[in-house]
Amino acid sequence: MKKIFVIVSALTILCGYSTNALGCMCGYATAEQTFRDAKVVFIGKVTKIVRTKTASVGLVLKESGTPELVKVPYWERSIEDERVVTLEISETFKGTTDSTVSILTSVYDGGGTCGVNFKKGESYLVYAYERRPLLSSDQANLPRSQWTTEIELKASADQFNVRLPALETNLCTRTGHLRWSKEDIEEIRRVLKDNSGGTKEE
Repeated sequence: MKKIFVIVSALTILCGYSTNALGCMCGYATAEQTFRDAKVVFIGKVTKIVRTKTASVGLVLKESGTPELVKVPYWERSIEDERVVTLEISETFKGTTDSTVSILTSVYDGGGTCGVNFKKGESYLVYAYERRPLLSSDQANLPRSQWTTEIELKASADQFNVRLPALETNLCTRTGHLRWSKEDIEEIRRVLKDNSGGTKEE
């Protein structure tokens, strides 16, 4: 029987940044706002897509298919399917001088997971964010004797995820196919010109 979770992860944070997507709870931000918040922004062509797994930690509130909440909510680790997407960069706007970048995104399922529908050989405007650990700095600095179940599970999940790329993106971040990103690119170039006299922001 499936469980209903309150997922605590970087994906939840990312889904609050920007445009609306079917099945994703996305806030709204302009291209300029999203550009300023993103860690890395670039145009790139997908050269490789590899399936992977990520660990998340959520609070179980109820069993799926039942009307009642569990008597005592509890923390549980879960494993989700995601994709590591490698792109060859054709133009960098912010945050990297590399020729290729690998980023993490959920497996695309029509919008429910917020994963970007990257396709090999096609080009995209990518707003990428730093993948954050599940453990907060305060939790990580606690003595082991004070670790709760939540902290132990988050530490285990962070260790599982350590092999993953440092950057991630999703549908809520305005990342999209190049053919639909003309207005965003024009806005980014305007911001760069206004703020740095035409010099690209690092």
